[in-house]
Amino acid sequence: MSEYLFVYGSLRRQMIPKNLQVVMTTYCQFAGEAWVAGQLYEIAGYPGAIPSTNNDLRVQGELYQIILPSLNLFTILDRYEECSAEFLMPHEYSRCQTTVHCASGEVLTAWIYWYNRQTTSLKMIHSGDYCSL
Repeated sequence: MSEYLFVYGSLRRQMIPKNLQVVMTTYCQFAGEAWVAGQLYEIAGYPGAIPSTNNDLRVQGELYQIILPSLNLFTILDRYEECSAEFLMPHEYSRCQTTVHCASGEVLTAWIYWYNRQTTSLKMIHSGDYCSL
């Protein structure tokens, strides 16, 4: 059974930092454009998404199929997202599994890094697409 990763911000192909390009291309294969039910916010030069039960609220992103064992991938990405054990709690992001809607119409389960803090003082990105800013 395949594992997937959904990304909506700095891990997307057009935004990924150079030091993570090799990581993503080694451990993952781009599977296509996708969306999740959620709300997207501007944090401080980077995005944070929170889940929603309303499918009309969408966060646009990319889906990757994980092609090598995910343990190594998530060790690296958890550190990047500062949600590994070495960072103080509560973490800014939380890695969870969520429902992802592919552009093809297929619905899958994928890992995502949800924003894990209050959003009341943050600016919502109404388009749901961080790359459209």
